[in-house]
Amino acid sequence: MNCLLCEQKLASTPSWQSLLAIEKTLLICEICSNSFERVDTSERGCSTSRQIPLYVQ
Repeated sequence: MNCLLCEQKLASTPSWQSLLAIEKTLLICEICSNSFERVDTSERGCSTSRQIPLYVQ
């Protein structure tokens, strides 16, 4: 499988979790993932205000 952003081949390590399809599948490589910056914002209009994490590149 390749990274959806840069097409770099994603390394996969065989495990019981991957065999049983209960492991989270990585869709982007670590380099692309590290290029994003987390931005927290509050959702307004709700009776309970909660934090929603957003990621921007």
